[in-house]
Amino acid sequence: MSNYVYNDNFSSITTEENKKTKKQTTPTLSLSKRALVIISASVLLFAIALSAFGGVLIGKYFAEKNPIYNTNTIYIAPPASQLVNDRGDVSLADLVASVENSVVEIKTEYVVHANRLQAVKSGAGSGVIVGTYDENGERAGYNIITNTTVIMDENKTNVASNITVTLNDGVNYAASVLGYDLDYDIAVLRINEPTKSLPCAAFASSESVRVGDSVIAIGNPIGEVGGSVTSGIISALDKSIKVDGHKTMNLMQTNAAINPGNSGGALFDMSGRLVGIVSGHSFDSGVDGLGFIIPFDDAQRVYSDITNYGYVQNKPFLGVEFKKYLDAVVRVENFIDGYDSTPLNKGDKIISVNGTPISDVAQITEMIKHSAIGDTLSFVIIRGEETMSVSVTVDTYHP
Repeated sequence: MSNYVYNDNFSSITTEENKKTKKQTTPTLSLSKRALVIISASVLLFAIALSAFGGVLIGKYFAEKNPIYNTNTIYIAPPASQLVNDRGDVSLADLVASVENSVVEIKTEYVVHANRLQAVKSGAGSGVIVGTYDENGERAGYNIITNTTVIMDENKTNVASNITVTLNDGVNYAASVLGYDLDYDIAVLRINEPTKSLPCAAFASSESVRVGDSVIAIGNPIGEVGGSVTSGIISALDKSIKVDGHKTMNLMQTNAAINPGNSGGALFDMSGRLVGIVSGHSFDSGVDGLGFIIPFDDAQRVYSDITNYGYVQNKPFLGVEFKKYLDAVVRVENFIDGYDSTPLNKGDKIISVNGTPISDVAQITEMIKHSAIGDTLSFVIIRGEETMSVSVTVDTYHP
């Protein structure tokens, strides 16, 4: 949330003495004294000019080293009154009308290369308008939260080349990607709209969300019916769910009907507060028919970091990509640029980490996630024919 500091002293103090013009006599200076005054003044002016020039250079240096991102406004809902009708019941129709315009449809296009041929593949999902952004001190447009899976290809390696955001009233905008985080499955888009006022969803507060609370989901199911509404309850607040077959996420659970096009859409409570973003990940078998939601506090944190810094700060990270092979062995697959100081080598077989036998990549992901930056993880590996132990220090993520 943007922080503003105001000076509350707006008064100017004047006194009669300050208003009076005092008549003074200027003594006559000798030639030598005049020369001394001129020289002193010249030195002073030169010092001031040099200081100003130096200040410009220093300012430019630090501006280049520490880029300042635009101030972004995120909307936090105060304790809200229930939307009720004359009978004292919550009116779902009034609730939907109060929040539906903050939910958008997202359509994407990807360029696909195969066998020397090029084709365009399309995708669809949902998003939520959650804030504004400024340029040159004036509002330039709006920020939209969605899933990373909505704006990237199936392999999560390429961002869509064209992204179109459609408002509830049918107006289309070309969107740009401000940033994204694969681990949290949150991306932030921007649309340029300096004049028209668009509604922004307000985030819930932690004390306002409980298991059993009624909720509604609004999104673009199957990519064809934007603005579709389903209802249900919050079934669980903190479920560790395995996603995409190789990592886990802490997600909320709802029994509101969720379909693929709902990815990136909104889950609202009965006061119209945004309690989560529909997850776009694929889930392991056994949980079909359940909806999983990225909690509002995770979404809000990622949004804030991306809009202010360009990436999620203070996130434990090894910079190592692991993969489970057909022989059920987890191996080191690759390294992220900038994280080549690890003692692990490509192809190392991972036997255990901190004494825990490893049979899945998700186990390592969880250990990293729950580590503090600077912690050491003890890996037992097989390299070639040799079994050995290596200590790997948990780093912090940086782009």
